[in-house]
Amino acid sequence: ENDNCMLDEAEKGLKNWSIKIVGKNNRFKITDNNGLFKAFLPYGDYQIEAIPPPNNLFSICEPIQSVSILEGASEAVNIAFAGQATVDCPSMSVEIATPFLRRCFDNTYVVNYCNNGTIAAENAYVEVRLDPTFKYISSSIVGTMVDTDVYRFDVGTVDLNDCGQFKIVINVDCETAVLGQTHCMTANVFPNMLCETP
Repeated sequence: ENDNCMLDEAEKGLKNWSIKIVGKNNRFKITDNNGLFKAFLPYGDYQIEAIPPPNNLFSICEPIQSVSILEGASEAVNIAFAGQATVDCPSMSVEIATPFLRRCFDNTYVVNYCNNGTIAAENAYVEVRLDPTFKYISSSIVGTMVDTDVYRFDVGTVDLNDCGQFKIVINVDCETAVLGQTHCMTANVFPNMLCETP
């Protein structure tokens, strides 16, 4: 956060980053919700590499670090990577899915959204377009109809590296839906600006 390439206790760890471990046993790890990872390794020399998300919004100050595990050692070896934002920009993503649909019944869709950017996304919202054969029943957060079959769901400020989820219940119409028919429900998240990297 302070662009000095040094880790500060107050700075936030970044989740879902890939960690590549090259040595006797090559492997990959993913950082947890606090930006931490753990690997149990046999003795030997290793190259540990932090791999930022593929959106080019982050760089790593020292992306590869060397670690030596001594034979018989039982203590943890701690290493840390400092990442920096290459541009200040929110980068929102959204997914919508349901396991199956039953005609004439209520069905639940789950909407997942994340901010993969480097700053908070303020006043974020998701717009969902229902299939013409769907009838909106309810949702786990307030939805507002903005157009025919289009609903807006305000999710507020989404901090960098944070995600959220809500559910939408729809009913598949008995009269117009055909058994075995493919249905389409889409979601778009805002802000949806392109982040231009230097």
